[in-house]
Amino acid sequence: MFCHEQREEYLEKQVESLTQNLRESTEQHERAQENFDQITLQHVQELKVLQERLPVAEADLLLARNRIAGLEHGNKLLLRLVAALEPRCKLQVQELENRISSIQNLERTVSEMDSAFKNVAHEAEVGKQESLAQIAALQLEAQRLEELNQEATLRIEALGLALEKSNQLNEEFVQHFNSVMARQPDEVVAGMTVDQKMLFFKALLRSPDDLIMRLEEKDLLSHTVLSLRYATCLFLREIRSKSANFDSWIDTIIEALGCAPEDLVKVLLGYMKDSGRTANFSAMDRDAPLWHFLKREMEQCNVLVDLNSFDKLKEGDEFLYLKLVGSESEGNSSFEGDGLSPVGNMEVETELKGELFIGPRSDRSSSEAEVLRSVIEDVPQGQRPVRSANKTGHRQSSAARETAAVRREEDYIVKKYGLFDMAELRGVKGFSIEDTVAMIGAIIDFKAESDYHCDLSIRPRLNMVKVVRLYIKQRCNKRDASETELRSLCRSVLNFQGRHGLVRIFGVICGMIDTSHWTERSACFFMEMLKGIKSLDDPGAESEDPDTLAEGWCLYRTWLNDPEHLVKRENFIQGLETACTGMFGFGLMTNLSESLDKMCSATNHNSVPDNPNVFYLHTALAVGIDLWLSQLDESREKLKAMFVQNDINGDQELQMDEFIQLIKSTGYKMRQHDAMNMFHELAGPDDTVDQDEFSELVVFMKFNIKAILGEA
Repeated sequence: MFCHEQREEYLEKQVESLTQNLRESTEQHERAQENFDQITLQHVQELKVLQERLPVAEADLLLARNRIAGLEHGNKLLLRLVAALEPRCKLQVQELENRISSIQNLERTVSEMDSAFKNVAHEAEVGKQESLAQIAALQLEAQRLEELNQEATLRIEALGLALEKSNQLNEEFVQHFNSVMARQPDEVVAGMTVDQKMLFFKALLRSPDDLIMRLEEKDLLSHTVLSLRYATCLFLREIRSKSANFDSWIDTIIEALGCAPEDLVKVLLGYMKDSGRTANFSAMDRDAPLWHFLKREMEQCNVLVDLNSFDKLKEGDEFLYLKLVGSESEGNSSFEGDGLSPVGNMEVETELKGELFIGPRSDRSSSEAEVLRSVIEDVPQGQRPVRSANKTGHRQSSAARETAAVRREEDYIVKKYGLFDMAELRGVKGFSIEDTVAMIGAIIDFKAESDYHCDLSIRPRLNMVKVVRLYIKQRCNKRDASETELRSLCRSVLNFQGRHGLVRIFGVICGMIDTSHWTERSACFFMEMLKGIKSLDDPGAESEDPDTLAEGWCLYRTWLNDPEHLVKRENFIQGLETACTGMFGFGLMTNLSESLDKMCSATNHNSVPDNPNVFYLHTALAVGIDLWLSQLDESREKLKAMFVQNDINGDQELQMDEFIQLIKSTGYKMRQHDAMNMFHELAGPDDTVDQDEFSELVVFMKFNIKAILGEA
C-alpha cells in the first residue's frame, strides 16, 4: 500500500512536471508568436530585411516542429498516464489536447504566412526588374533626345556661320566692286564670257531704278545688285556705241554674244525703257524688221494676253507680263513698257491701280552668285581676245551645266548626311602638317574610345562626322572657338590631302573630300583595319585591358604620327582581310595581292626601296582605303544590278511591298518591321526607292550588305 502511494505521488509529480513544461512551452510559443508577428510586420515594411531573416524564421519553424514532435511523444506518455490515472487526470489530458490543437493551428498559420511572404518577395522582384527596364528605356530616350539636341545646336551654329559668311562675302564684294569702279569700261567688258554677259542682262532687268533704294535698305545683296547693274550698264554702253540705229542693235547684240539669246525680247524692252524711247509698240512701223521680230517672239511665247487672264501664266515661265492697253478688235493693240519684267526669276510684290508691279527675288542661287563674283574678281587688266565662235559658247554652257550638276549632287549629299561644309573656307588659316597629323591621331583615338563604350552599352556607334564635332567641342570651351577650330581642320585637310596619306584617308572617311564615297561604314572599316594591323605590328598593345585605360585614350596617335614607321606586307594583308571579313566589310577581296601590286605601281605608292615586303605605315593605310573604296563601288553596282533584276514592272522604283519582297528573296533574315524601317530610311520624298537610293544601303553601318548580297 505504501509503495502504491509513493508511485501515485511520483506520478503526480511527473504530471505536474509535464504540466509545468507544457505551460513553459506554451509561453515560449506565445513569445515566439509575438516575435514572429513583429518580424512579419518588419518584413512587410522592408523587403530586404525580410529576405535576410527568412532563414531565421525557417529555423524557428524547424525548431517548432521538433518541439511539436516532442510534445506528441509526451502526449503518448500522458495518454498512458491518463489510462492509469483516468479519474484524476482526465481534465488535465483534455487541457493538453486543446493546447496541442492550438499549436497545430499555429503551425498552419506560420506555413501560410511563409507562403504569402514568398509570393510578396517574388512580386517585389518582378516589379524591381520592370522598374529597371523602364529606367533603362528612359535613359536611352534621354540620350536620343540629347543627341537630337546636339544636332539641332550644330545646325543652328551652322546657320549662324552661314549668315556670318554671307556678310563677309558682301564685304569682300564691296571691295572687289570698288576695284572694278576704278577700271575702264572696256577692261571690265573685255573680261566677260557669253554666259556672264547674259547674267548681267538678267541682273539689270531685275533691278529697275525704282527698286534700287528699297534694295539698299533691306536686301543683303544690295552691293551685289549695284555692282552688277554697273557692269551691265558698261556693257550696254559699249553695245550702244557700236549701233547706228535701233533696228541694227539686234544684229549687234547677236554678234557680241556669239548667239541669239533667248531673253533678247526682254533686253530690248529694258533698253527701250532705259533709253527713254516710247514703249508704245503701236507707234512702230509694222514693216520694220524689229516689229516682225518682236511679234514672232511674242507669238511663240504666247504673251499677248489680257491682264484679267493673268492666272494662265504660271510661275517659272520664261515669258513677259505684258499689259494689253488697246483692243485687238479695233486693230490697234498697244503695249506699255512700265512693269515689263521676266517672269521666271520674279515675284509679284503687289498690284497698284491696275499696274502690274514686279520685284526681284531675294533668294538668288549660290551658283549664279559665285559666277558673278568670279567675274568681278578675275577681270584682267589688259584687253581680252574676242571669241565669236558659236560652238565655243555652247561648249562653255554645257561644261557649266555639268559643273553645276556635280555641285548640286555634292550639296545634296552634304545636306542629306550632315557633312562638313567645305565650300566656304576662303580666308580660313589651317594648321601645320605636323599639327594636322597629330590632331587626326587624337581624333582616331577618340573614335576608338567612343566605339568601345558604345559597344559595351549596346548602343549604335557614332559616325565620324559626329565624332569630329564632339572631339572639337570637348577640346574647345567656347562655341565660337570650336567652330573656328573645326574650320581650320577642314582647311588643313584640303591643304595636305595630296601630301600625306593619313590626311587623305581622314578626309575621305569624314566626308570632307571625295564626298561621293562617304559612308558610315568606311570609318568603321578603317578602325577595324587599323586595329588588325596594329595587333600584328605591336602585339604587346593587344594585352592592355581597355577598362583600365583612363579617359582620353592614346592607342594609335603615337603609332600614326611616326612618318618612318614600317609594317610588313603580310601583316598589312592579314589586317586588311580581317577588316574585310568583319561586320563592316564586304567579304574577302579577290586577287588581293595582285591588286595591291597593281595599285602601288599605278599610284606611285612605293614600298621601301630594295624591300618589297615592307611598307611605310601611311602608304599601307592609303592603299587599304583605296582597295576598300573599289570594293565599295563594286558593292554599289551589285546592289543596282539586284534592283534591276527585281524591278519586274520596269518602273525603276520600288514600293514598300516590292522592297520587302526583294529583301526576302536574298535569304537575308530580317523582321518585317526592320525591313519597313530600312525602306523608310532609303526612300525619297515620293515614298519610293529608286536604283540610286537602293544602292545607299552601303552607306549605313547597321545593314549587313554581305548577307543581302549572299556573300556572308
